[in-house]
Amino acid sequence: MSKRNRLRRDILEDLEAQGKTADLVLLAWSIVEMHLDNAVHRVYGVSGQDPKSDKLHRLRVAEKLKVLNRMRLLPDKEYAVLQRFKTERDTIFHRGGLFLPNYSEEQKRELADLAIAAADVGHDLIDKMLRLPTPIGK
Repeated sequence: MSKRNRLRRDILEDLEAQGKTADLVLLAWSIVEMHLDNAVHRVYGVSGQDPKSDKLHRLRVAEKLKVLNRMRLLPDKEYAVLQRFKTERDTIFHRGGLFLPNYSEEQKRELADLAIAAADVGHDLIDKMLRLPTPIGK
Protein backbone atom coordinates (compact mmCIF):
# COMPACT_ATOMS: atom_id res chain seq x y z
CA MET A 1 0.00 0.00 0.00
CA SER A 2 1.26 3.50 -0.78
CA LYS A 3 2.11 6.25 1.66
CA ARG A 4 -1.37 7.65 1.03
CA ASN A 5 -2.99 4.31 1.81
CA ARG A 6 -4.24 4.09 -1.76
CA LEU A 7 -5.73 0.80 -2.85
CA ARG A 8 -4.14 1.04 -6.28
CA ARG A 9 -0.50 0.95 -7.23
CA ASP A 10 0.35 3.11 -10.19
CA ILE A 11 3.15 5.32 -11.43
CA LEU A 12 1.70 8.59 -10.08
CA GLU A 13 3.52 8.43 -6.75
CA ASP A 14 6.72 7.36 -8.52
CA LEU A 15 6.52 10.49 -10.67
CA GLU A 16 5.97 12.57 -7.55
CA ALA A 17 9.03 11.02 -5.87
CA GLN A 18 11.08 11.81 -8.98
CA GLY A 19 9.98 15.45 -8.87
CA LYS A 20 8.08 15.14 -12.16
CA THR A 21 5.01 17.12 -11.15
CA ALA A 22 4.05 18.07 -14.70
CA ASP A 23 4.20 14.44 -15.83
CA LEU A 24 2.16 13.41 -12.79
CA VAL A 25 -0.53 15.99 -13.57
CA LEU A 26 -0.68 15.02 -17.25
CA LEU A 27 -0.98 11.32 -16.45
CA ALA A 28 -3.56 11.89 -13.71
CA TRP A 29 -5.60 14.01 -16.14
CA SER A 30 -5.40 11.24 -18.75
CA ILE A 31 -6.66 8.75 -16.18
CA VAL A 32 -9.55 11.05 -15.24
CA GLU A 33 -10.52 11.65 -18.88
CA MET A 34 -10.33 7.96 -19.74
CA HIS A 35 -12.58 7.00 -16.85
CA LEU A 36 -15.04 9.84 -17.57
CA ASP A 37 -15.29 8.72 -21.21
CA ASN A 38 -15.84 5.11 -20.20
CA ALA A 39 -18.43 6.06 -17.58
CA VAL A 40 -20.41 8.21 -20.02
CA HIS A 41 -20.30 5.44 -22.62
CA ARG A 42 -21.59 2.99 -20.04
CA VAL A 43 -24.39 5.35 -18.98
CA TYR A 44 -25.64 5.51 -22.56
CA GLY A 45 -24.84 1.88 -23.39
CA VAL A 46 -22.62 2.78 -26.34
CA SER A 47 -19.19 1.34 -27.05
CA GLY A 48 -16.37 3.79 -27.62
CA GLN A 49 -15.82 1.99 -30.92
CA ASP A 50 -19.37 2.67 -32.08
CA PRO A 51 -19.66 5.65 -34.46
CA LYS A 52 -22.70 6.71 -32.42
CA SER A 53 -20.30 7.55 -29.58
CA ASP A 54 -18.75 10.47 -31.51
CA LYS A 55 -21.11 12.95 -29.86
CA LEU A 56 -20.12 11.61 -26.45
CA HIS A 57 -16.43 11.97 -27.30
CA ARG A 58 -16.97 15.60 -28.23
CA LEU A 59 -18.60 16.48 -24.91
CA ARG A 60 -16.44 18.76 -22.83
CA VAL A 61 -15.13 17.35 -19.57
CA ALA A 62 -17.30 19.81 -17.64
CA GLU A 63 -20.40 18.40 -19.36
CA LYS A 64 -19.40 14.81 -18.60
CA LEU A 65 -18.91 15.77 -14.96
CA LYS A 66 -22.32 17.43 -14.83
CA VAL A 67 -24.07 14.45 -16.43
CA LEU A 68 -22.52 11.99 -13.99
CA ASN A 69 -23.19 14.29 -11.02
CA ARG A 70 -26.84 14.83 -12.01
CA MET A 71 -27.29 11.08 -12.31
CA ARG A 72 -25.78 10.73 -8.80
CA LEU A 73 -23.04 8.50 -10.17
CA LEU A 74 -20.46 11.10 -9.18
CA PRO A 75 -21.33 12.39 -5.70
CA ASP A 76 -20.81 16.07 -4.85
CA LYS A 77 -17.58 15.49 -2.92
CA GLU A 78 -15.95 13.56 -5.78
CA TYR A 79 -17.37 16.01 -8.31
CA ALA A 80 -15.72 18.85 -6.37
CA VAL A 81 -12.34 17.07 -6.40
CA LEU A 82 -12.49 16.61 -10.16
CA GLN A 83 -13.69 20.18 -10.74
CA ARG A 84 -10.87 21.57 -8.59
CA PHE A 85 -8.29 19.43 -10.38
CA LYS A 86 -9.70 20.48 -13.76
CA THR A 87 -9.41 24.14 -12.78
CA GLU A 88 -5.82 23.75 -11.54
CA ARG A 89 -4.80 21.74 -14.57
CA ASP A 90 -6.39 24.21 -16.99
CA THR A 91 -4.61 27.09 -15.26
CA ILE A 92 -1.24 25.38 -15.63
CA PHE A 93 -1.46 23.85 -19.09
CA HIS A 94 -3.68 26.21 -21.07
CA ARG A 95 -1.39 29.20 -21.35
CA GLY A 96 -0.50 28.97 -25.02
CA GLY A 97 1.24 25.64 -24.59
CA LEU A 98 2.64 23.42 -21.89
CA PHE A 99 3.58 25.61 -18.95
CA LEU A 100 4.25 24.74 -15.33
CA PRO A 101 4.99 27.83 -13.29
CA ASN A 102 7.76 27.87 -10.73
CA TYR A 103 5.76 26.37 -7.92
CA SER A 104 7.20 26.06 -4.46
CA GLU A 105 7.74 22.56 -3.10
CA GLU A 106 4.62 22.98 -0.96
CA GLN A 107 2.54 23.98 -4.01
CA LYS A 108 3.90 21.01 -5.96
CA ARG A 109 2.96 18.68 -3.08
CA GLU A 110 -0.56 20.13 -2.97
CA LEU A 111 -0.91 19.80 -6.74
CA ALA A 112 0.37 16.21 -6.64
CA ASP A 113 -2.07 15.39 -3.82
CA LEU A 114 -4.95 16.87 -5.82
CA ALA A 115 -3.93 15.06 -9.03
CA ILE A 116 -3.63 11.72 -7.24
CA ALA A 117 -6.96 12.26 -5.45
CA ALA A 118 -8.62 13.05 -8.79
CA ALA A 119 -7.15 9.92 -10.40
CA ASP A 120 -8.46 7.88 -7.48
CA VAL A 121 -11.93 9.40 -7.96
CA GLY A 122 -11.73 8.31 -11.60
CA HIS A 123 -10.68 4.78 -10.61
CA ASP A 124 -13.50 4.58 -8.06
CA LEU A 125 -16.02 5.90 -10.59
CA ILE A 126 -15.24 3.23 -13.13
CA ASP A 127 -15.29 0.52 -10.45
CA LYS A 128 -18.79 1.70 -9.51
CA MET A 129 -19.88 1.86 -13.16
CA LEU A 130 -18.77 -1.70 -13.80
CA ARG A 131 -21.12 -2.93 -11.08
CA LEU A 132 -24.13 -1.25 -12.71
CA PRO A 133 -26.22 -2.48 -15.64
CA THR A 134 -25.66 -1.00 -19.07
CA PRO A 135 -27.20 1.32 -20.03
CA ILE A 136 -28.07 2.83 -16.66
CA GLY A 137 -31.80 2.89 -16.06
CA LYS A 138 -32.80 -0.01 -18.36
